[in-house]
Amino acid sequence: MSTFTNSRRNGGSRVIKFGSWRKVESDNKLEPERKILLAKELGLQLRHFAIWFQNRRARWKNKQLEKDYDDLQESYNKLKANYDNLVKKKEKLKSEERIYWRDSLEYLLKHLYAREDTHYLLYIYDLIKRKLLSSSTDPNCPEASLVEVYQRSYDLCMQLYQNEILTENSYLNIYGLYDADLNGQQLTIVAGLCEWGDVIAHLEDESTGYILPNKVLIEIGNVVALS
Repeated sequence: MSTFTNSRRNGGSRVIKFGSWRKVESDNKLEPERKILLAKELGLQLRHFAIWFQNRRARWKNKQLEKDYDDLQESYNKLKANYDNLVKKKEKLKSEERIYWRDSLEYLLKHLYAREDTHYLLYIYDLIKRKLLSSSTDPNCPEASLVEVYQRSYDLCMQLYQNEILTENSYLNIYGLYDADLNGQQLTIVAGLCEWGDVIAHLEDESTGYILPNKVLIEIGNVVALS
């Protein structure tokens, strides 16, 4: 049978049965009557047994606190990891939400503008159509003016756009040039401006009239020549 030795009492040794030891080891709190019985069974004075039991109970509490601390630390680490993951997901969702609303707003603005523009054009179309029908002078064909506008619109749409080809005499075709009554020096300036406008128009993929309107071109030729 397993035993251990107690040498505190009278300088001698006393052997305590392992079964009695296990009885105390399995309890964390003892009633006074049980303390007396266990002290007698172990061969210890009640005061010595009480001191021993309090020390054992304190050690058990410390071990239990250490175990509780380790459990709490492990739970904290798991919660901290889950919290960090949630923060990352939240930031990601925020970023995605900002992108979503930005794209949605751009989409809505674009399509709302297009829809409003279309509605306005349809409104203008109705006004012009009513105006043409009411201004007809042919009682036998009140839609004559409207049909003529349709035909002219069709002819215009069927025209094929051709890029302007710059030549030495292209500037002579500028509208309003002959009415401006420019001299030779001024015409030379206008020709140079036409050439410059053609180069810029090709670079910017715009028309020459957009880069430098005819009226502005003639005015510049007049001002430069006079200065």
